[in-house]
Amino acid sequence: MAGTDIEIVLSSTKDHPVILSFPDLFTPKEYENEGRKSYVREANFIIDEDHPQVDEIKAAIRKAIGGKWPSNPPTIPVDRRPLRSGMVEDPDTGEKTARWDGYENKLFVSANRRCKATDRESANAEPNPIQLIDGIRGPDKKFIRLKESDGKLYAGCKVNAILRIYAYDGTKHNNPHRINASIEAVQFAGHGEAFGAKPVDVEDKFGEVDGLLEDGFEGGSDTGDSSSNSAPAADDLL
Repeated sequence: MAGTDIEIVLSSTKDHPVILSFPDLFTPKEYENEGRKSYVREANFIIDEDHPQVDEIKAAIRKAIGGKWPSNPPTIPVDRRPLRSGMVEDPDTGEKTARWDGYENKLFVSANRRCKATDRESANAEPNPIQLIDGIRGPDKKFIRLKESDGKLYAGCKVNAILRIYAYDGTKHNNPHRINASIEAVQFAGHGEAFGAKPVDVEDKFGEVDGLLEDGFEGGSDTGDSSSNSAPAADDLL
């Protein structure tokens, strides 16, 4: 780990939770750029605008810039920094709206962990470098490792996270400079309101079925007579 990397333990509290959003932590997400595919584990971490660690994150970003470019630091635009606003401004009206569900008047940290592999099969086979753990310890006194089937690290849950803030110099690849956040570990800290569409109210949408349908035609019997359950002739369908 380079000397310019800054580690932050982003913590949920009762009044200021850290909310997990767009999590692709167990299975890498595929991206394609100019015919080249890359695979990334990623997530956003939503925080309040007055979360007590906002200044710490901003300081880490400044430190990463100063450490990478001590003599002539570049200007890194907001959209190439990991800490961003959950609100976007309409260029025509100036009206601000939330980027996505749950982002209104919030900040978020965009973080990821890139796979070395360049094809889907190899990326899926790579050991997950991100430690994904529960908030409780097992009999061995270590935190329980979470699997996707545990269903705890979902969009909307509360988490703690270890992030590494570092500077990326894009000169060699003719890319813009940026400040990134790498995900080192994510810990389940509590259930929250899951993002996404609300479940359909089946009580309101459906009526009661009057006489449940069975396989085949209702009231028919399997007598072996093909004429009793054969499909209607084409003329009967018109």
